[in-house]
Amino acid sequence: MTIILKNGRHLYFLFFFFMEENGFKSKDHKHENNGTSHTNNSNIEAKKKYKVHLPDGLTKPSILKDIYFSRSENDELVEERITLKNWNPVLLLKDLYKIELKKDEIFNDSDEKIEKFEGWIEKLPINFIKPTKLKKWCKRFITIDEGQLQYYEPGEEILETKYSRMSPNETFLIVGGSIDELGDFQLGLNDNRGRYLVLKCSDEKDYENWRRNIMSHRSYVPPSSAVRPYLDMPCTPDKKVLIVDIGSCSIRAGRLKTDPTLPELFIPCVAACNRDNKKTVYGFDAFKPEVRANSDFVQPIKLSRTVDKYTFDLDVLLPLLDYICDQLKIISAEYWLLLSLPSTSNNQVLEKFIDYVLTKMKMKGINICNESMLCLYAHDSHTGIVLDCGDRIQIAPFTDGYIVEEAIRRLPYGGQAVAQSLNADLTQSENSYRLFTPVEYNIVRYVMERSCYISKNYKEETLKLKNNPDSIKINLNLEKFNVTSGACQTICHDIGRFRAPEGLFNTELWGLDVPSLHKLIKESVSKCPLDIRRRMWQSIFLNGGLTTMPGFVERLQAELCKIVPPSVAVQIHASPNRYHTSYIGACILASLVAFQSAGISQEEWRKNRATSLKKVTKF
Repeated sequence: MTIILKNGRHLYFLFFFFMEENGFKSKDHKHENNGTSHTNNSNIEAKKKYKVHLPDGLTKPSILKDIYFSRSENDELVEERITLKNWNPVLLLKDLYKIELKKDEIFNDSDEKIEKFEGWIEKLPINFIKPTKLKKWCKRFITIDEGQLQYYEPGEEILETKYSRMSPNETFLIVGGSIDELGDFQLGLNDNRGRYLVLKCSDEKDYENWRRNIMSHRSYVPPSSAVRPYLDMPCTPDKKVLIVDIGSCSIRAGRLKTDPTLPELFIPCVAACNRDNKKTVYGFDAFKPEVRANSDFVQPIKLSRTVDKYTFDLDVLLPLLDYICDQLKIISAEYWLLLSLPSTSNNQVLEKFIDYVLTKMKMKGINICNESMLCLYAHDSHTGIVLDCGDRIQIAPFTDGYIVEEAIRRLPYGGQAVAQSLNADLTQSENSYRLFTPVEYNIVRYVMERSCYISKNYKEETLKLKNNPDSIKINLNLEKFNVTSGACQTICHDIGRFRAPEGLFNTELWGLDVPSLHKLIKESVSKCPLDIRRRMWQSIFLNGGLTTMPGFVERLQAELCKIVPPSVAVQIHASPNRYHTSYIGACILASLVAFQSAGISQEEWRKNRATSLKKVTKF
């Protein structure tokens, strides 16, 4: 019987030396334990011999490769693992990289609007529930607009037409708060951030009017500034631009259209390099079993150990541009190129990219832009904080189009850490799924994108799982992807659904001693100039696939509200198509009149290489 131990090759070492140290002999010897035979112990079953096949490289000259040993009743036999060596994961990859237009209530075309409300009403000071001798009811002129309540000190008298030219005495946030009906025509407003305001109406009609309007503003959703893309549009007749967005995980590419669109090409950023003829295969084809059988997987952009750097394999990355042109069926010499790379790309990498594009591919010109800046273009803004959550996390503040370099924050964890945490939970689950190879990792990513979510409260969600496991447990069917028979046809898991991504807001769960996501944003804002910090809190833009996880926006909003001053409103801009935000922003940038003048043409590169390089290294 062949015995395979859990947890990979490391336990093979442990088991091997355990047998050696405890006197397990080779084929023709019996095992002795301090001179006492196992048959003298009634609690252990009779001797049985099992043959163990040790992997190559683990044997020593003094120990035979095949070893016999006695099995006790406490020994655990694990069946041989069925691998996915011959499985073709292209169907699963195409499901992961499907290009589809997301719709959301943020783009609701309804004509229904929440109107501004104003009037005179009595109030108590903040955090007073009942009047006292010193803290009495005071009549104030109050306005309710865009989820905020503001009141004004009247002085002697105030006319309603003058309040708009005055500064409010106090601002109270209604959005996300709660309302208590206290009786005697009184309303209690709780902003859930440590402040409580009591209002007193004159009669029942006035009471119903105020209650109705406050309730409507409590669920106020600010209008989205995100550009609404199309799935496809005609190409621009007079301006040919190829847009390529290369990240460490995915590649997006397409041609400039008359309006912003989603990418035409969306593939994994991976290549298979043949060991014999050195031929390189990109995209979905790299995962085909006949290709990977004699090839090595290569990531063109690798995450380096340094938190703010990437490792670029230019031998694989540069020919990738030719592959993109072939897939889109375009002639490179007729197009300009707008290239988006990770923002930490160094000048040597940029120079080699430009030289390859303008010299070998003969393209008309090239423009390179920061992916975070492209996110601002996609939201028609020039000031704000861009939160980019992919394989890594980057927080980049901008003011009037200029990046605040000292306030940039980067962390070496993100989507990869979520996937690793999920894989650990799957391994330790009841079914003990073992998914370790690059091909099997795609299953982990599929499980993550289709079942994981971020809980509102981690402790409450854990308690819910304990009391009602079926409410959390989920089954994912993989049969439609033609998974190898006998392997994992379904994935069933529970706690990993919300525990894996919880590390974003509680890094201790991942064993990391770094700030959590919301604390990192606060740290970034505190490094910005004092006069723009309030605006930064109201302009947080999301980018990256990790931000599309269910519950992400709500949890981030709740965590930020706990750490900012009570009078500061936090506004998160989350486009439903934020998975492709950088590409959408690139479409807008490429359509601008100044696009070509901001780039490097073939002639300019040939005449003055050093000076022209500065045009694309400003970011």
